[in-house]
Amino acid sequence: MKYFIDSANEEEIQLALQMGVVGITSNPSLYANEKVNLLHFLEKYKTEDVLLTGEVIGNHLTELYDQAQNIQSISDQIILKLNYSAESLQFIKEVSGTGIITAVTLVFDINQALMSMQAGVDYLFLFVARNEDVGKDGIGFIKNVAEIIVKNGYKTKIIAASLRNQRQLEQAALYADYAAVPYLLIEDSFRHSLTVSGNEKFQKDLISSLEVASK
Repeated sequence: MKYFIDSANEEEIQLALQMGVVGITSNPSLYANEKVNLLHFLEKYKTEDVLLTGEVIGNHLTELYDQAQNIQSISDQIILKLNYSAESLQFIKEVSGTGIITAVTLVFDINQALMSMQAGVDYLFLFVARNEDVGKDGIGFIKNVAEIIVKNGYKTKIIAASLRNQRQLEQAALYADYAAVPYLLIEDSFRHSLTVSGNEKFQKDLISSLEVASK
């Protein structure tokens, strides 16, 4: 499983990319919090080396096509990220096989996942924590979708989304192709108590060994 950084914050994104994260994804709420313009954001981070998603949101098919065209004019390698809806499925079905890359987000159950895959979507954002908030098995959901993909030969890739803690991340890694992670989860990897204490001991012992070698 590889990481998308789930953020619109420039500092977080740059740090994540420098550490090897392979993709950038965000959402309208994060853009608003960071006071970021979507198209400017995409222009800034488009590159052949990084997977990048761009939101396509509308209530009518014509709106989806207009927004998709704006994003495609920046780069045809940007993954068009659509909220689950009838219009989104229709859009995906019409562009499937044309080279346009699509993703569906706000996916919470098997029915939504199956409909998206049958339309020809390339990526599925499957929500974990928000499913657990309403008493559903978020990890079990990802596991079931992964099994369906293998059984039916779908080419869709799973992006585990709405991850809030290490437990969810660890379990999602067993089934998902990618994870959309907030920077806080990346930071958590540096705070493991045994890693911190081991690093401190190794540094202390290295100093002692160098002192011995210099005598």
